[in-house]
Amino acid sequence: MLPEGQPIVPFGQRPILDIQTISPDYARVLRVPLLRGREFTDHDNADAPGVAIVNEAVVRRYWPNDNPIGKRIWLGQRPLPVEVVGVFSDLKNVTLGDETSPEVILPFPQLPWPLLNLSVRTSGDARGLISAIRRQVSEVDQDQPLTNVQTMEELVGSASQQQRFTMLLLGVFSATALILAIVGIYGVIACSVAQRTQELVIRMALGADQGDVLKLVVGQGLGLTLTGIAIGLAGAFALTRLMSSLLYQTSATDPIAFGVSALLFTAVAMLASYLPARRATRIDPTEALR
Repeated sequence: MLPEGQPIVPFGQRPILDIQTISPDYARVLRVPLLRGREFTDHDNADAPGVAIVNEAVVRRYWPNDNPIGKRIWLGQRPLPVEVVGVFSDLKNVTLGDETSPEVILPFPQLPWPLLNLSVRTSGDARGLISAIRRQVSEVDQDQPLTNVQTMEELVGSASQQQRFTMLLLGVFSATALILAIVGIYGVIACSVAQRTQELVIRMALGADQGDVLKLVVGQGLGLTLTGIAIGLAGAFALTRLMSSLLYQTSATDPIAFGVSALLFTAVAMLASYLPARRATRIDPTEALR
């Protein structure tokens, strides 16, 4: 296409965009917000001047500081341009995980297609209306087949099936890794503190206060844990960029995820240091030394 206001370039160098054709009730049925201008009417037929509705992506790319209503667009090798009469809100027109691409929407009579998508809105059970819809279509044209009937929930579900399966696998592996990390941190620190039982009892026998012993053990455990967290965060920041293509509207360096993980590991380390140290401080020094 060649939008008005853009440099005139040869046909092969012009940008490629999505073109859709719709009926006048399209926006009402699918509840697409009309941001500017007007929708199509029955008067926008094959004999009327060419008109178009664009999405926000077109406006952002070609007319960010101008009013798009009234702008002209040359499509393909058509000699006459179409005039922009409205702007629709962006919808996902590629995949659910990709950014919306620029899209120009024309009235169906001005660019008819051999294949159609019929959208029906209902407040009841969508599946229960399929037979009634088939009868209505048959009354218009008995030779018109009606295939690939899906509800919107089924359509969205099938479009995101691969992504949901991938995220399910990642979630299972992540949960397993998290459990192993928690068990590992708790086990290593708790074992290390338990092996120092005699040392801690000797400190108390020499006059160390119970609170001082607990602070010493918990502080040393937190020091090791914070060092490990720092190293782990550095590695995670480097590796999560590899999976950025699998994320949807989430940064690969999401601060909430990293922060919650760090706090969780810190809490586990404190618990693993505190409980064995508290048990050690309750042991009778004579019994421990024996």
